[in-house]
Amino acid sequence: MHILIRFFYIVLIIALSQDILSNSPVEYSLSQKRVNLGDTLRLDIRTQSPIKKSFLTLAGKSFTLFKRPEKSSKEHAYVAYFAVPRTRPSGDYKLKLFLKLEDKTETHFFETLYVHHPKTKILGKVTLSETKKTLSKNTNDIRKEASIIGKKFNTKTDTGLFKGWFMKPSIGRISSPFGKERLYNSGIRRMHSGTDIANSIGTPVFAPNNGIIILSQSMSVHGNTIMIDHGYGIITIYNHLDTRLVEEGATINKGDMIGTIGQTGLASGPHLHWGLSVQNIRVDPLKWVKVGD
Repeated sequence: MHILIRFFYIVLIIALSQDILSNSPVEYSLSQKRVNLGDTLRLDIRTQSPIKKSFLTLAGKSFTLFKRPEKSSKEHAYVAYFAVPRTRPSGDYKLKLFLKLEDKTETHFFETLYVHHPKTKILGKVTLSETKKTLSKNTNDIRKEASIIGKKFNTKTDTGLFKGWFMKPSIGRISSPFGKERLYNSGIRRMHSGTDIANSIGTPVFAPNNGIIILSQSMSVHGNTIMIDHGYGIITIYNHLDTRLVEEGATINKGDMIGTIGQTGLASGPHLHWGLSVQNIRVDPLKWVKVGD
């Protein structure tokens, strides 16, 4: 008799648990649990009540959740694109999320992610002319330009402007992939923050997706530079251009011509430096060529 009562008690607990889970006010969907060099992670959240407050952290960085257009009056959708800095070592990292909903529901979400950042990186040598070697040591211009570009990378527009997959902004040979360590003959050693596409001066450069031009400026180190805000904290950058064909504030569509490949600034040969940042962390832009909206 006691065994029978215990059996029905267990069944009741399981049934109640399943009912609670099916009516959970929060649903999570994480794109992956293994993170390779240059990967972007995506977290989707659906709630029955709007989020009042949220905290999302990974590898010592905090990230913003953005509200997506509602498909139903009974459901609220949110998304966050984020990443692990390329300089972090391989290992386990804890993803932490805290949510407080307007109906006063509070929930915590923890997930352990494995980050794979290879210790052995491809080392490339970059030979600069004497003029550009001097330019590489101009700390005043380097700091000034880094400050301007850094502020733009921190732009977080709360709507998604891009649609569908990204396209490569130009044709040409990939001369330096994301994450490659390069040794300049000036003595500087850096891990590449983007992807270089080499081709002749004047080769067209196109917007890889919809967005707003947030920077179009001539710089001494970065050369002619354009930056595009694609929304949700996603920013792309184009350096060493020969010409710039767009102005700040302009709205552009995927495939619009924005400039041409050049060799301006600290460049040893004609190429396009194409970078992509998610919430101010650089990722591999080529991996976005296969990412949907």
